[in-house]
Amino acid sequence: MATRDELYRQFGPLLTEAITLLLLEHINLLRQEQGMPEITEQHLLDTLSNHITALPDYDWMTGP
Repeated sequence: MATRDELYRQFGPLLTEAITLLLLEHINLLRQEQGMPEITEQHLLDTLSNHITALPDYDWMTGP
């Protein structure tokens, strides 16, 4: 069993990916209960990519 300290030391991209995959698992469980097809990991990645490319950069990302 992971401890809170151990879990949150896994910050950044790994934690973001783990949270995303956990949410996908739970969404797919709910979809299965409703007789709906699951969302694949590739579909999720494609959709996230589309949203990221449509978002404007934050001010701090453009440099001085």
